[in-house]
Amino acid sequence: MLEWLETCESTSKLLKERTKDGFSRPIAVAAEMQTAGVGRLGRSWSSLRDNLHLSIALPPGFLNTNFLQVLPIVSGALAAEWIEAKLGLAICIKWPNDLFLDGKKIGGILCEATYEGAEFRGAIIGIGINLVSIPKISPLDAWDYLPGYLPIGSIARRPTKEMAIELTESLLSKLKTLDLQDIFRRWQRFAIKSGHEWINSKRPITDACKVQVGFQRLLDRGINKNGQLQLEPVAGSLANAEIILVNSVANEYTWALAKNGQALVADVGNSVTKLAVVTNKEQIQVATVAAGDEVIERLLKSLAGSDKPSVIHAISVNPEGFEHFKRMVSAHGIHVREVQKQPVGLLNSHYDLNAIGMDRFASLEAFLYLNRLNTTKTPAMVVSLGTATTVDIIDTKGCHLGGYIVAGLQTSLDAVSTRGRNLPKNLEVSDAFKASSQCQWPTSSRDAMTQGTAQMTLSFLQQERVILAKQSDLDVGAVNVYLTGGFAEQVKHLWPDTNVHSDPQLTLLGTAVLAFNGR
Repeated sequence: MLEWLETCESTSKLLKERTKDGFSRPIAVAAEMQTAGVGRLGRSWSSLRDNLHLSIALPPGFLNTNFLQVLPIVSGALAAEWIEAKLGLAICIKWPNDLFLDGKKIGGILCEATYEGAEFRGAIIGIGINLVSIPKISPLDAWDYLPGYLPIGSIARRPTKEMAIELTESLLSKLKTLDLQDIFRRWQRFAIKSGHEWINSKRPITDACKVQVGFQRLLDRGINKNGQLQLEPVAGSLANAEIILVNSVANEYTWALAKNGQALVADVGNSVTKLAVVTNKEQIQVATVAAGDEVIERLLKSLAGSDKPSVIHAISVNPEGFEHFKRMVSAHGIHVREVQKQPVGLLNSHYDLNAIGMDRFASLEAFLYLNRLNTTKTPAMVVSLGTATTVDIIDTKGCHLGGYIVAGLQTSLDAVSTRGRNLPKNLEVSDAFKASSQCQWPTSSRDAMTQGTAQMTLSFLQQERVILAKQSDLDVGAVNVYLTGGFAEQVKHLWPDTNVHSDPQLTLLGTAVLAFNGR
């Protein structure tokens, strides 16, 4: 069914030539490399060896002509489902069918219908996916989106020809049994979710010219029954703002979060709120962090013009704090979008989404993101040391097995101090980590309480690591531990082990991973 070529100019161009005189059965062509790949609006599609370059021609009668208008929606949903099933990666679809991962474009689909007068003569679906490498694009600033690729080297890497055959068979079998409402639902599962921001990409994004050119920033509101993209002006609401309908890919609206690889994310915790600037020029990274109202205010004031997104993507375990945060940033003309729990790292992660807290979920997604390319598969513990100490266990396949929530370091110390009538009051657990206070067995009540609290938590974590190692039939040193939260660095100092890692901003990184995946 599929013809495999070492090289050709363009698989879609080749099929157009072969089918111009008519054809009765689907034809598929894939190439190891294209020399003149074509994208939308006549743009070139850079094609590198071992990436996927595939075109499928559908004859008249194979596809109901009522589906032609939404064929881009259909093809995007089916390609995303195939990637999900084969590679375990949750792709994000930018309307109508651009494929994104971690805020970077990893694939594109071009659907073309041919006619002889008014007679429908067939359609061609051209698919390009960066499987193993990123095309050399220069300068990056001249492109709408940063390029990316599927990190499949350690997941399910197989010959490109074999993957092209599987994708072709999957698409053709599903195209035969299309249900329009069902396909819309399936597309929406991968699509950029409501509340994400789009911008007018053909005009400068500055506050000064908003009055002159109208709305430049808009929020995604999904698609309607005709497959049109619905965008809502940021300054309005569904009640008083007219929805802008986008009919064609030849439009001036760009997904802002992916355009320049920069965004604002926030973690509204029980004790402190953190705001971070994140980027993804190479990979998603936390660049700047501000904690507490005063520092957050200074960061917001430092942002201006095109560097000031109109949306902050946030997670929260503190409803009152979240409302306070929204009021604070609204004075800067910024909308806060609460990120939802939807797995985007590995889809076989076995979460109980109804039972796990958002902060734990974000930290685990950050861990999966950081370890996606790790070929050494070992179990791990993800530990958050904040108001509470949470411990989550991850197996060798990246699946969440469960974990614990216990009182945090300072919370434990406060409880002992409060309940003990004659014990010292107002102690800070950070005193336990000061080098001057370290001794084998503290003698004063103050040192005994602070250091005892730290050692109690450390002993608990070390014991859990031993248990996980035994269940995995590994040496205890082979089990990785990832520490995050306010006391991550201090506990790491007490736990000198090469496989114990510290990243205080792991939850913020996870929030960014969720945001950049558009889900």
